[in-house]
Amino acid sequence: MELFISASDIVFMHKIADSVAFALLKKYKIPTVHTILVKDIKQAQAAATKIGYPVVLKISADMVHKAKAGCVKTVYKESELSHAFNTVIKSAKKVTKKTEGMFIEPLLHGDELIIGGKRDPSFGTVVVFGSGGVLADVLKDVSFRVLPISRFDAQMMIGETRAVAAFPSLQAQESHVVDLILKVARLLESNPKIAELDINPLFLTAHGLLAADVRIIEKG
Repeated sequence: MELFISASDIVFMHKIADSVAFALLKKYKIPTVHTILVKDIKQAQAAATKIGYPVVLKISADMVHKAKAGCVKTVYKESELSHAFNTVIKSAKKVTKKTEGMFIEPLLHGDELIIGGKRDPSFGTVVVFGSGGVLADVLKDVSFRVLPISRFDAQMMIGETRAVAAFPSLQAQESHVVDLILKVARLLESNPKIAELDINPLFLTAHGLLAADVRIIEKG
């Protein structure tokens, strides 16, 4: 739990459970990667077999930078699964005592975007779009708009980033990305308790858009 101090009051913030965050995306018809939440290695083996290798192991816990904490591992074959599973669990215990389990999901390939938003004390609710994955921190290639926004606003946001020129797949799926920006805007407008939301990475795959990870911080 984090403590934020504004000019007028003190507000407590907390990160909601990953499973709840993914469920909220699905409620607003935002496509997500197929994930299976498991509690132990036997469930992980069954889930990985069902999904098919290679798979990604990702801890579901109250932490922000999972990859940096060693809590995300790619497993290419069954013989690697047990060691990777235990490694992720040990890494997670160094950061937090509260875990929901572990997500097993397919390894995705494609260009990576970020779509999100936050409550700004000066401007109000802001929606964000840009280059995602590791590039989100390195390039800081993002565009902002204060809600409410129109379809034209969302199109302009895409055009203001370097991603539109760097990713041919974005040009091909631009209308779908616009739809997704508008869905995130509606989600933020309809859920005033949300202080921050990040879908990162959002994969542009050959089969369409898929949210691979989501972080939602709520007030209260």
